Amino acid sequence: ETMTGSGDMLITSSVGDVARLPLGTSGQVLQSTGGLPTWAAAGAAGGTTNFFQLSLDAGQTITTAAFFAVPWTREINDPDAMHSTITNSSLTTIATSGVYIFGFHGVANTTGNSFAVEFREGTTTFADGPGSHSGGIAPRATVSALRYFATSGAQIAVFLIARDAGLTLSSGLANASFWAHRVS
Repeated sequence: ETMTGSGDMLITSSVGDVARLPLGTSGQVLQSTGGLPTWAAAGAAGGTTNFFQLSLDAGQTITTAAFFAVPWTREINDPDAMHSTITNSSLTTIATSGVYIFGFHGVANTTGNSFAVEFREGTTTFADGPGSHSGGIAPRATVSALRYFATSGAQIAVFLIARDAGLTLSSGLANASFWAHRVS
């Protein structure tokens, strides 16, 4: 195959046929489509646009009785409608199959106690972590996890429980947030 332009690439098919792939236009990225490299607009590569970021408008009481699902009341970002404050504010729904990274950060306004965090898909816990405390510092927890979803529609929630005594998860993005982003 003859190379005719600056930036041309040689590619081969699954049966070994060689072909020329000319350089893409400004702003395009190389991606794989059907097992072959192709050029696409930068925003379209990989299709990794599914994400959300949620927070609380008011403090949330955490008890020692049992784990409970956090009812997220503020959508900071949710362009893919993965969360609803109307139907069930505790759940987010996976919009597209793929690998997602999830994160939670929480700070309680009571010193000396601790709380634990779980990420659940239905009744299955797929990540957890303890909150920490130290003397006069408010307890806090940061948990993150990667998870693969073979199909869309899975429902995810953050569950909390107080370990020592009841406390309140503080409101606001800096004190209570749950987020996810599809990475592949």
